[in-house]
Amino acid sequence: ASLVHPNVVQVFRFGRIPEGTPYLVMRFVKGRTMEERLQAEGQLPTELVRKVLRDVADALTAAHARGIVHRDVRPANVLWDEEDGSAHLTDFGIAALLVSMEDETSRLTQTGQMIGDPRYLSPEQLRDEDITPMVDMYAFGVMGYELYSGEGPYAARTNTQLIAGHLSGE
Repeated sequence: ASLVHPNVVQVFRFGRIPEGTPYLVMRFVKGRTMEERLQAEGQLPTELVRKVLRDVADALTAAHARGIVHRDVRPANVLWDEEDGSAHLTDFGIAALLVSMEDETSRLTQTGQMIGDPRYLSPEQLRDEDITPMVDMYAFGVMGYELYSGEGPYAARTNTQLIAGHLSGE
């Protein structure tokens, strides 16, 4: 909620209702996700992809500067605002907060479980290594490939094949 940036969907309020269910009050973005656009349109126009990638890169730069790693960068978490023609990164629900201790960065989230969509997971995440901003950059690259080409970088039919592609594919 403290991350305020023009390309991040702003969280205005959060909490729990009396029954304990958590809630978020966020900025409304009129438009579809980039995943919805990919499904409807296939390969997207080059100028649109460039704008989306610039906007998401700006959002990630701001998050990383605050020690926040998104960990779930993918087209489903990028909204296209039809009103102002810009992309907005959303869903920081599994983000990792990084702390520096004597020049060593460590993760403040639990290890031992796969979190996120396997289509965009970095080798570091798949090997359960420390989370750094590079996991977002990897997912950003996979997302860019998909936005430009209309399909992911690996022709995998199963999650096992997809994970193998991330770990050892070109």
